[in-house]
Amino acid sequence: MAYGIIEHELAKPSVFKDESRLLPDYVPLNLVHREQQLRSLARIFRVLVESPGTSSPKAILLGPVGVGKTAVSK
Repeated sequence: MAYGIIEHELAKPSVFKDESRLLPDYVPLNLVHREQQLRSLARIFRVLVESPGTSSPKAILLGPVGVGKTAVSK
């Protein structure tokens, strides 16, 4: 009777529409309420697009855990 339980459970549809959104490296296409931070980073790194090969600027993102620093930097 116990044979096939795992296969049976894995064959059921998932409750999630897109399980990839649960992965740690997932970044949504639209970062809500992060427009100002994205604009600031775009200004800082603009030189890399306009003048390839020039020295790379650096930026430090500061903030408490879980506010989106990694997501914004990606």
